[in-house]
Amino acid sequence: MARVPGRILGWAACFPVNRELGLDEVKRCIGKGMVGIKMHSANKIPYASAQYAEIWEYAERNRLPVLLHTWGNLGTLEPVLKRVKKAPILAGNAARILGQ
Repeated sequence: MARVPGRILGWAACFPVNRELGLDEVKRCIGKGMVGIKMHSANKIPYASAQYAEIWEYAERNRLPVLLHTWGNLGTLEPVLKRVKKAPILAGNAARILGQ
């Protein structure tokens, strides 16, 4: 990222089992120049879980994009989509549109 600014964009990954691996890690990475937040459901923590709440709030407050792996299951995002209005959400691996 530092050698080729604007060409390589980093995403802050987190594992919100505690504050250090969750929000603190996101803030550290954003402070180093990363452009957004990467969440992954392979950790078995749903994106609408309270464990992600402060990370969603941080993304919303700072209008940071959030990249998710949805594996086609967009229904689990509905509570998040109702709450998060300012942070762009990129739904990777999405295979269907909500409501269809």
